[in-house]
Amino acid sequence: LTQSKSAIDNLNALKEIVNNNLQYVGPIKGLAALNPWSKAQKIQANISRVRQVVGKALEGGVLRKEDEDKYKKILATVTDTPETAVYKINQLITDIQGDIDDYTTLQQGAGRSLDVKKSLIKKGQSSSGKTSGGNSYTITK
Repeated sequence: LTQSKSAIDNLNALKEIVNNNLQYVGPIKGLAALNPWSKAQKIQANISRVRQVVGKALEGGVLRKEDEDKYKKILATVTDTPETAVYKINQLITDIQGDIDDYTTLQQGAGRSLDVKKSLIKKGQSSSGKTSGGNSYTITK
């Protein structure tokens, strides 16, 4: 769960980097990443770093060589069109958030709490809130 949330945070940061540097992203412009003094190379380095974080989150912590090749195609590159790069990032965010929501729903359905505060409630006290699905809950000990 932590790796998935970290992956989403990293993808959101990457989307901001790409959006702020569109002049370096594209089929022709992205080739500037081959120049060691180009800002496009720094953007590609960020993409590579995020690819590792996302891959580990989706593969359960272990990223094999075959997985790296797969994520090179799934995640944005500086040679993608700007629209495609942002689309790829948004789709990964949506997919990972869906996995988190599914996990949370299954855990709650099994009676497990993902809320750390629940274990800190003293007997005789109650706590209430909303689940990620928008359902209200109240806990009384």
